[in-house]
Amino acid sequence: MLPPLANKPPLYKRAATPKREQKIITPSRQEKYVRCSSIRSDSLGSKDERDSSFSDTKSRTSTHKSVVRQTGQLTPSKDKAIDPSFINLTNEVSTKRKINLGLPVAVGILPSQAILPGRRIVSSRSTRSIIQRQRSNVSSDGPPKITAKSWAILDVNTGTLLHGKKETIQREFASITKVMTCLVSCRLIREMEIDPSDTFVQVCEAATKCGGTTANLVEGDFLSIWDLLHGALLPSGNDAAWTLAENFGIYLFYNRDKFKGIVNELGEDYLQIANPVQYFLEEMNILAAQMKLTNTCFASPTGLSNIRNKSTASDLTKLCLNALQDPWISQIVACQSYECIVSNRYPPCRELDYGSRRLAWENTNKLLSKEGYYGVKTGITPNAGPCLSSAFKQGDFNIIIVLSLIHISEPTRQAEISYAVFCLKKK
Repeated sequence: MLPPLANKPPLYKRAATPKREQKIITPSRQEKYVRCSSIRSDSLGSKDERDSSFSDTKSRTSTHKSVVRQTGQLTPSKDKAIDPSFINLTNEVSTKRKINLGLPVAVGILPSQAILPGRRIVSSRSTRSIIQRQRSNVSSDGPPKITAKSWAILDVNTGTLLHGKKETIQREFASITKVMTCLVSCRLIREMEIDPSDTFVQVCEAATKCGGTTANLVEGDFLSIWDLLHGALLPSGNDAAWTLAENFGIYLFYNRDKFKGIVNELGEDYLQIANPVQYFLEEMNILAAQMKLTNTCFASPTGLSNIRNKSTASDLTKLCLNALQDPWISQIVACQSYECIVSNRYPPCRELDYGSRRLAWENTNKLLSKEGYYGVKTGITPNAGPCLSSAFKQGDFNIIIVLSLIHISEPTRQAEISYAVFCLKKK
């Protein structure tokens, strides 16, 4: 039995030695510079002169810090021998270079604004100011000045290419791929003679693991094909596009002539398809060849980064033209929002109950809120950059514009489209 706690011998500790108070003096950056310069330079003279120089520098530093605390910004000292004209000249040259390159200029006041009246300062965050600055430089002849790496403008009435820049160079085109995914799905729906609003499919695990933009689908969800078309085009859901490709890929596999005998012999219950999406991709490329998209190759139904999934700006204008001729596609891409109910059991319920939930999707193409715009699709990936295809109509003026790899900030892709439309309408 252990003795009680009070009978335990006391614990002896070594007495802590008192620490000496050490005062660490860390000279500032200016003080270090003054000390080094006073040692290396012979022009400062004697030690008294060096001490007086050091005290003057220290007082200027403390005064400068107090000014920063009060005003919140750095202000140059009055006694510093800095030529202000050199700073003004440097800022002015930098600002002129940004304006010449078409880059946004930060909000501020130009040094020579009083000398050069009429110079407008714009904010890089305002797309409206970017359009206004670009409109002021519109020329009466030639194509509009667009900063995208490659772009193309197609006349919908005649089907001819009006203007373009590097429109035949292949690039990745991100989620604009989903336009072809939905177009192939619509053609297969008519071939199967089914009602898209009354035909339901189930979301698989692979669709929910695509990554990127999503329609917030969950594995096991049941929803109609009509809802999936909206989920792929409005919020640019990769899960919705993959579900369409997988289910229609199974249909394409069953209807192949060389597999019909195997299906009839073994039955559908004993047949497993390893990768049904590949059959859907073959159908996408067959339709691309029929549309004479000679520089286009589809290797993904979602548009996620894939070095083999490439097209050109001119081919994408043709793709959007054919897609807008489909009544279902044209109706969906013109919607700004859409709501649907998904269920985790079959048959799914049209109303909210146990096991179902409501989904609301917003269109990523914000140009639809402006008058005259009626489609079609946005896209962005690390490799493709911000991309946008848009259609505009006003009277007899009807065009499709495709921008690929916009190398300025992503929100200004709508400003690029608006500027191009303005230039063409002015001519």
